[in-house]
Amino acid sequence: MRDLERFEKLLRARREEVLAELAELEEVYLGKNQQESAGDLSRYSTHPADMGSDEAMREAAFSRGEATSETIEEIDEALERIRTGEYGRCENCGADISDARLEVLPYARLCIKCQEALEKSEGGGAR
Repeated sequence: MRDLERFEKLLRARREEVLAELAELEEVYLGKNQQESAGDLSRYSTHPADMGSDEAMREAAFSRGEATSETIEEIDEALERIRTGEYGRCENCGADISDARLEVLPYARLCIKCQEALEKSEGGGAR
């Protein structure tokens, strides 16, 4: 029998970590926008190469923020699967997902075999 309480704790701890990452990203990039709107442009580069680097960093942060939001959603869905009794079962084939896999990725939806097949068919893929 799977120790659902342990996995729920893992999921909640991971959720807190991810929320902290998201808050940090927001603070850094919203803080810059607040400075800019207040007219303090001293932290901003005027050299085209530096401006390009700044833009690349903002885009990377935005992408990271999107991924972080998706991870929170995945965790919330895994917590719901715990509540409904569906946690730890592969959404594709119905087999049990190994505890070892859930230790590493507690919000996994697919067993290793189905995940590998998905990645092979898509050249990457979901969890």
